[in-house]
Amino acid sequence: MCGITAIIQSGSPQSNSLERRADVQSKLTRSLSLLQHRVPDAEGTWINSDATVGMLHLSSIDSDFSPTGLQPLHSEDEKIHVVVNGEIYDHFGIRGRCTTEFDYNFSGRSDSEVILALYQHHGVRGLFKHLRGEFAFVLYGERSGDVIAARDRFGIEPLFWTYSTETPAKLLIASEIKGGAAVLGEGTLFKGVKKVLPGHWVQFGRDGSVTQHRYWDAEYADKTVKETRSMDEMVDGVRERLVDAVRLRLQADVPVGIYLSGGLDSSIVAGITTQLVRERGVKLGNQDIKDRITCFSISFASDSQYNEYERTEEWLDLNTVKKVMDEEELAKHFADFVYHTEHHHFDMNSVGKYALSELPRQQGIPIVLTGEGADEHFAGYLFLVSDFLREPDDALPLTELTKDTELREALNESAAAQLRSIYKGEDSNALTQPPLGAVRLPHFLKTSMANMVLTCLGDRSEMAHSTEARLSFLDHELAEYVNGLPPSVKMSYSKPEDSIGINNDEKEKRKKVAPQSFFWENMAAVRDRIIDKKVLREAGRPFITDEIYHRKKHPYSSPWKWPVGGPVQRMFRGLLTKEAVECLGFVDFGSISRCLETAFGESGDPAASRKILVVGAWVVLSQKFGVKPARSQR
Repeated sequence: MCGITAIIQSGSPQSNSLERRADVQSKLTRSLSLLQHRVPDAEGTWINSDATVGMLHLSSIDSDFSPTGLQPLHSEDEKIHVVVNGEIYDHFGIRGRCTTEFDYNFSGRSDSEVILALYQHHGVRGLFKHLRGEFAFVLYGERSGDVIAARDRFGIEPLFWTYSTETPAKLLIASEIKGGAAVLGEGTLFKGVKKVLPGHWVQFGRDGSVTQHRYWDAEYADKTVKETRSMDEMVDGVRERLVDAVRLRLQADVPVGIYLSGGLDSSIVAGITTQLVRERGVKLGNQDIKDRITCFSISFASDSQYNEYERTEEWLDLNTVKKVMDEEELAKHFADFVYHTEHHHFDMNSVGKYALSELPRQQGIPIVLTGEGADEHFAGYLFLVSDFLREPDDALPLTELTKDTELREALNESAAAQLRSIYKGEDSNALTQPPLGAVRLPHFLKTSMANMVLTCLGDRSEMAHSTEARLSFLDHELAEYVNGLPPSVKMSYSKPEDSIGINNDEKEKRKKVAPQSFFWENMAAVRDRIIDKKVLREAGRPFITDEIYHRKKHPYSSPWKWPVGGPVQRMFRGLLTKEAVECLGFVDFGSISRCLETAFGESGDPAASRKILVVGAWVVLSQKFGVKPARSQR
């Protein structure tokens, strides 16, 4: 993974004076220093008269930091230039086809160079179908004067763009907003800054035109069409593609580890990795096949009852490095987490992930495999149950899910009460009673996952510590297959009398352990009737323990109830002062002051807790970036 900063002069090219080059070089140097946390290993800069590209580069596949391995990369005639952040999997196969089919001459071993080759042969519209992986890139063609900025299908890799207000204006493109700070100068940093959308590329013309293009979208099966495949066939299809996705992500010239939470998703990734390495002889990065696989786990002091990862670790004979988070640790890391993610979040889970991501590099392991993305594709969120209950799945007409009246009533009462506790006013009915037929899974994939999950739990938390994460469940070939499955094989019905995984030990554990997320309170009736990610459980069964297979979903979640006068409340009291809140320009300090009183203690209000988390993040961003107060446009 790496960091990108690109500066492109709009309008007519200016002379390449020594003063101008020195100014551009200075801005790139400062910009790169603000992205140095992403990749400390190597950096390259390229400048010409009307386009400037600077980047930091860590290669986990091409570890040769010779001129042929460093970026920016250039075409043979020096007229096309590209910088790439990410990993292109199976690039050896692409290189072979490019060499055979159109006699392309590769200058080095970098996986990123295949983008340059594919662009020259297929053009921008034809290159994306050949790319498998997570990536963001900026490509500049001197002949056309066009700039192409593109992002992978799910938005795993970040990419932002804006125009500076100086004359003549400059187009700025960066992996993180802070990367453009050196060029933007003073002012409201976030105003006018846009993201390249997942599955899109943006074309910036020499004439100042900006055109957005979509090259990929998630497509789902028509559930009015009866499914002809057997359950076994669908399970085999998922297993085959998932194993292949994991296999591709083991390729590296550096050590590779695993994030292991003890949940279904990361346990499957760990199990598949173990089998590939020990039974099939697949290389895990550059480590000796006899070495134990290293995984990294986090636990919260109040969540000690859920320690399944320890038994998975023992079963797979893994070497586990553990991070135990308590209230003081979360308070200590909050501001740094916000600075690196440049985003707010509604709980402390992501702060824990940020802290966990310190460990791999400390252990000499710069790449980790993670389990993110499974819930989004396999319907692992309980709030999706209402969508499945709302209308039948005609693809599998024998499903029992939509026939359970008791389940529907329990879900409606619980969800409505919890949502009304957060949202007040005239929109509350719309929030708790969505229109018939509204299905949130595709919408969630494009909004919350791309903008929140992959930012706060993904790249930005990990790359803050130069840790590269690889997400097997967000392999697009796997996703396209899963999206074509009937909904009822993802979220399945379980009768109370034979509910999967509800043994006596589990029942006692649930009595002792308080839910760590208020969305899970009073949801026992729903959890016990639903088998989430059913087809994934079956596909992953050969790779996991029976305990994990049978276990009901327990989310990776930090506590949301904090004691009065504890480190978290003290941290927010110091952060959310009257001056700091009013400096935002759009938040009422009186409301936040009341939240500081009601959010803490055993009877703490979850809505108040979320408000101070969000506003606290805004205050951090305003202070870290020197953002001016927002003002009404009226």
